[in-house]
Amino acid sequence: MDNNIRNITFHQLRQLLARTWPEAVWQPGDSERFVFRFGLNSLDGLFAGGGVPAGQMVEITGGSGCGKTSLALRLLASASQAGTVGYVDRSGSFFAPAAVASGVHAGRLVVVRPGSLTDALRSAELLFEHQAAGAVVCDLIGETIPLAETLLHRLRRKTVRARSLMVLLTRSPHRLLPPSLVSLRLEVARNRGVMTITVGKSRICREGVVVEVPDA
Repeated sequence: MDNNIRNITFHQLRQLLARTWPEAVWQPGDSERFVFRFGLNSLDGLFAGGGVPAGQMVEITGGSGCGKTSLALRLLASASQAGTVGYVDRSGSFFAPAAVASGVHAGRLVVVRPGSLTDALRSAELLFEHQAAGAVVCDLIGETIPLAETLLHRLRRKTVRARSLMVLLTRSPHRLLPPSLVSLRLEVARNRGVMTITVGKSRICREGVVVEVPDA
């Protein structure tokens, strides 16, 4: 065994891991400072820290009118109480009054309307890179072609380094995102006034859990 590796201290090992895989190293206070909440006890309670930990790429998917956008706005609402948030409106369906009604702080919301899919992902990157937003929702509901993994890898790295949250809205049954790049996939459906949220894929909570949220 290499003596340099064998003699490394715990502190040095922690620093090395943090530089290589920053999302994998817990820091004191992370559970309080870097958690994003939906404001739904039944959903937030699925996660160890009472919300989605920072540095994650989350996909919220479902059919038309199921409530996936309103679920994403809940995350932005809680995040906007602490700082600026972003909404990348690739589908052109963003409705400011709905965001405000969901609790999003209007004065802390940056809305971007990109001309292309590449511009949409790059816009999210820049918001994180310049620390202009703590959480970003990217609306890809109109897209049907799988996204380039190279772009997603880069976006994921920026999300992790900024200790932020990236939420990608997609419309099922289209699978735009490689499963390996998504930490959490929430599948949303609505039936008879009840929104059903299924944890379809997750590295941060138990998979297969179903949460029901009655319409307000």
